[in-house]
Amino acid sequence: MIISAQVLLVIGLVIVISPAILSAARVRQNHAACPPFPYITLDHGKITPIGTQKYLFTCDPGYFLASPPQVRCWKGKWSSTNEPKCLKAEGQCEDPDPLTGGEILGEERHEGAAIQYMCKPGFILMGDGTRTCLRGGYWSGITPTCMDESEPLKNVAERFKEKFVTDIGSHSTDSVVAQGRLLDIDSTKNGLELVILMDRSSSIDPEDFKMGIAFIKFLLQEFGVKNGNNTSGTRAAVMAFGTKVDILFNLDNTTIIGPQAASRALDTLKPGGGGTAMQEALMNVFTRLPPLRQQAKKAIFMLTDGEPNIGDVEEALYFAKQLREKRDFEIFTVGIGRGINRQLLTKLASEPIASHVFIMDQYTDLRHVMETISDNSSRPKPINPAQCGYIKHEHDYLKHWPWLAAIYVNLPDESNSTRLSLCGGTLICSEWILTAASCFYQIYENNATEKIVEKVTEEVFVVMGERNIIREDRNQLNFYAEDVIVHPDFQPLDDLEHNLALVKLNMPIPLRRFRPACLPIKGHLPALETWDLQS
Repeated sequence: MIISAQVLLVIGLVIVISPAILSAARVRQNHAACPPFPYITLDHGKITPIGTQKYLFTCDPGYFLASPPQVRCWKGKWSSTNEPKCLKAEGQCEDPDPLTGGEILGEERHEGAAIQYMCKPGFILMGDGTRTCLRGGYWSGITPTCMDESEPLKNVAERFKEKFVTDIGSHSTDSVVAQGRLLDIDSTKNGLELVILMDRSSSIDPEDFKMGIAFIKFLLQEFGVKNGNNTSGTRAAVMAFGTKVDILFNLDNTTIIGPQAASRALDTLKPGGGGTAMQEALMNVFTRLPPLRQQAKKAIFMLTDGEPNIGDVEEALYFAKQLREKRDFEIFTVGIGRGINRQLLTKLASEPIASHVFIMDQYTDLRHVMETISDNSSRPKPINPAQCGYIKHEHDYLKHWPWLAAIYVNLPDESNSTRLSLCGGTLICSEWILTAASCFYQIYENNATEKIVEKVTEEVFVVMGERNIIREDRNQLNFYAEDVIVHPDFQPLDDLEHNLALVKLNMPIPLRRFRPACLPIKGHLPALETWDLQS
């Protein structure tokens, strides 16, 4: 029976349903329908349905099945809901990721086998062209990319905005980047350590150099900057490299109290620095930074117009590798002009290449990048009130609660029997359900009376349109959870705070039939809508 009430958000309800109730009320016969099988694809293998009650699993050559070869539906339950897995045979490498804009030559996957990467006309190979299968079962080197030789500036600007400004800015409380995708915009922000390396060699025209300075000022305004004792915001260092390296200001320079102070410091930087000492610049980052905040995001941004002509290229690559692997820096490179060494910028940068290497024709292109970053028109807009809440003229069974979701979590039991936990949830968009984090934790005591906490997210099913949890409803739709994201600050033993979780469904919900919840109007109290266990 449904308790009829108007509701806008439903989270936190937990009901444990005993096997006896389920078997008596929901499973009436041996051929009762099972919920959707949780897995529709098998990496390196194939899932073959046999009717609607059975699935067979097979693996590709070079892989073996590390799970039962089949599952079947029996009395409304699958014989197993564990993920089927195909594991590679010893000494075999997995198939390499496909190469967009090119092709991969070589079919062998055994130890010592080599593959060759080839780009289509109009694309340039960024990275190593040959990779070898090593003894550990992985490919040598890094995955290359076929980059469009004449990639539209619009695409470059949008990549830079998403991969650098938005993703890196999300770690700082000083950043102006919108953080709508986080449950709590401050919950995962541990600060940003940003190092900017700017080429000021003599090959750069003075007007182009001014444009580069303006771009750095713009970035520091976007990320925000406050050096010194800054726990969760952005600290920045700027180093200019020509024949020698000058540290304009370092991360611990307390005179940089904001973007304006950083801008004034940048105004003192002059062009015409001679050669391009890229190796020394990276060495200075490695040796001259102050102690870093341990949990902060660390990023290096390099802006250059050419390739190094002072120092050793191999040494530059060595320091870049040390910064990536030992200091946990993510490195982004921007090359401007026709004389840049694309391969070198690729080797210096982090992976994937498409997210860390950006090529432009001229410095004035930076103006378009700034305009793209400032353009907020592409950000998702809030749901229109006409697209959420009640559905007018709809059938009675969905008219008053089209956002209400039933979330079933299969909890492990010492007796190996099925025990389902039921939680209420709220549809917030076509593929996401908001619910309580406590739904996915089981707490019990061991022999020493110590409380043991176990997180359970492997077998989670979601039902929309369920009026009665005791009986099957012909109008309900069944889904399974593709992902469960628990609030990072949630504590299972103290569930009064941060008790939030998001459930991603395996497919979109038809919004003509169901609706996301509307947010409450300020000053109005929402009501609770849920189920009870009475017949």
